[in-house]
Amino acid sequence: MTSMIWAIVFVVSTILMVVVVPRRQVADFLLFGLVGGLGVALVMLYFFVPLLGYWRFAPADILTFQGIPLLLAMAWIPIEIIYGWALTRGEGLAPFLAVIGFPLAATLGHYGLILNGNLAYAHWSLSKTFLLALFIHAGLAAYILAQVRPRQAAGSVEPD
Repeated sequence: MTSMIWAIVFVVSTILMVVVVPRRQVADFLLFGLVGGLGVALVMLYFFVPLLGYWRFAPADILTFQGIPLLLAMAWIPIEIIYGWALTRGEGLAPFLAVIGFPLAATLGHYGLILNGNLAYAHWSLSKTFLLALFIHAGLAAYILAQVRPRQAAGSVEPD
């Protein structure tokens, strides 16, 4: 049976991005969303679903490849655009809170998917999900902060 859960996740994340991130910043962070969102998600899902078998998504999405829900992977584009934008807005603790908050939200999302029967783990756990998401988001944060903050200081990128 085909489920619309991943289409809903994609639409909700896109609506959230449109509501939260100014249009100009969406364009500024689009490549980051494509590479850091879709690219990372596809690589990670390819390893974790068909190769290692740690995650199983059910029911099937309307767009899947080897058990990978492609709309779920695509949902990471607007999520990472929001993440990149949020990282560059704050000073002090704000970037740290984003680096912790996004992996925590991803882990809570997994927990909800497990409760609803849309995701099952084999030899995996929510704590591993959090640590993996934290590692990925810390790396993405290091890239964004190294690239965008110097340009903001030079005035070539407007903070908002």
